[in-house]
Amino acid sequence: MSSKEEEKSKIREQLEEVEYYLLDKRNIDVIYGQDLPNAFCGDYISINSRQNLRYQLHTLLHEAGHALIR
Repeated sequence: MSSKEEEKSKIREQLEEVEYYLLDKRNIDVIYGQDLPNAFCGDYISINSRQNLRYQLHTLLHEAGHALIR
């Protein structure tokens, strides 16, 4: 596996860990879509999937921050 493939795999694992936490501990689902805004919407977080994986992770962490302070 190349280093880029390893990096993508690690980022996917990190996304899954954050998604699991949000669903298990906060009952917040995460949805991805090419035409979705990056937003925290109360019971779910939407992530625009046109972003690269690293930016998706950063966005998810940002939106999760909004969820945690509310």
